[in-house]
Amino acid sequence: MRSAVAVHRKAPVVCAEDAPPGSLITELERIGAIAYYIGKDFGFDIQATPSVDGVVERADEAVAERPAGTMALWVGGTLVENHRYSAVPIPALSPSSVVAAVQCFHLLNMPVLQSELQSNMASIRLAGRYQRLVYKGRMVIFDVAHNPAAAANLAHRLQSEMRPVAAIVALMADKDVDGFTAALIPVVVHWFTGDL
Repeated sequence: MRSAVAVHRKAPVVCAEDAPPGSLITELERIGAIAYYIGKDFGFDIQATPSVDGVVERADEAVAERPAGTMALWVGGTLVENHRYSAVPIPALSPSSVVAAVQCFHLLNMPVLQSELQSNMASIRLAGRYQRLVYKGRMVIFDVAHNPAAAANLAHRLQSEMRPVAAIVALMADKDVDGFTAALIPVVVHWFTGDL
C-alpha cells in the first residue's frame, strides 16, 4: 500500500485509485470491509468545451488553473443509492479526488445537491496543488505532486502552459523517483533537484 490507513471490519472504504494494488484489495476483502472503487462504484467523465474551430478552449484568466469544460459524476454501491450529476465544472483538484469526496458524503448520508456542485466546483482550490503565483515577473506554479500519478496529472496540466517549464524538485527517498520523473520528462526542459 502507498499510504497506511486504519480500516475496521464492515466499514466502508473509498478507493480513488484507478489500479489499486492487489494487496490492498486482498486485505480489504480479508477484513470484510465494504469497498467502493472508482470506475466501478463511482466515477466521472470529462466533457471538454470545444471552441468554434474545434480546439478545446482554456478557462478564462480568473480561473486559468481550472481546465475548461464540464464533467459528469456518478456515485453508488452497496450502501448508497445511485446518483448522477451532470454539467459540473471541472475543478482545479483531481476529478478522482472530487468524486471520491462526493461518494464519501453519500456514504455519510449527506448527499450533495447538483446546485452545490455547480456553484462550488469552480472555486475549490488546494494550496500547493497547481498553485499559480507571479514572482519577480515570472509565473511560478507550485505543486505537491509526489508520486507518478500526481506527476502525470501535473504534466497534463503543464502542457497547456505554452512556455518552457523548469522544475525544482525534491522528493523523499521512499518515493518512486523514476516513475515521477518519467511522467514529467515530456514537459520539463530544465531540472533543478534538491535534498529533503
